[in-house]
Amino acid sequence: MYKKNVMPAAAASIQTFGDFLGFNPHLHILACDGCFGDSVMFYASPLNINAEELESLFRHKVLSMLKRKGLITDRTIELISSWRHLSI
Repeated sequence: MYKKNVMPAAAASIQTFGDFLGFNPHLHILACDGCFGDSVMFYASPLNINAEELESLFRHKVLSMLKRKGLITDRTIELISSWRHLSI
């Protein structure tokens, strides 16, 4: 069901190092599986959310925004897209 006047909730933390303390900037994000309404009512999303599609869309939006702002190039996007991501 579509709800008006809702706001998603998330917390993000920037981390600039990896396992071996080398420079490896990335984000850690916790996002709720729904939205909060004007009355502070929480509306849970349906259980059939495809997280892989959302991850792909999020990655595309962030990389597109960084490119639009002149912070990265097409080559950088190619390199990032070639990385193998491990899920724990």
